[in-house]
Amino acid sequence: MTAGDRGTVESLSRRMTKRRSLAWAMAGVGVADGELLDGLEARLVTGPVRRAAGQAEDARDHDPAYEGLGFEPVVHREADAWARFRQRLAEATQAMDLAERAGTRLRQPGPALEGPRGTLHPDTAMPTTALLELLPDLLAGMEWGDAVTTVASLDLDVEEAALPTLTPASGSRMVGIPAAPDYQNGGGGARTSP
Repeated sequence: MTAGDRGTVESLSRRMTKRRSLAWAMAGVGVADGELLDGLEARLVTGPVRRAAGQAEDARDHDPAYEGLGFEPVVHREADAWARFRQRLAEATQAMDLAERAGTRLRQPGPALEGPRGTLHPDTAMPTTALLELLPDLLAGMEWGDAVTTVASLDLDVEEAALPTLTPASGSRMVGIPAAPDYQNGGGGARTSP
């Protein structure tokens, strides 16, 4: 997609948010409010899930590439599957607008980057790892259909969660934080063949 596709994205967003059947199926389902997000390891939850719960945390707030573009985090307050769905649609529309305003400006590498599921930083877990921590509390006692809706609304990336990783302090392998690429020895990424 290009910045010229903004109208298409806006039109799709309007059509999707007007569907009463979607709102009916998702509203009030899988509420991940501030209290839940601030507990356990879930305090590491960032991105659209946190913003759909009314918390305007976004790595782009501190990114020099966004200065002068009029960026402000989009926030919803309901913290449910419907809020997360609308959050992602609103952020897609906002991204098209920001791309149009940015023109040919390039982002300089920095320590943190806002990804589709949350903040990407070399010293923190991948966003899906933190989101997985929410599942036991979110899904307890739910009917099957609501559980499926809740899991889908979190936009979990199974491959991201399964990446072999390095912890910054110990260097030991664990899941959730990608290992740095070893370009000197011919490696291009965290994945290795068995």
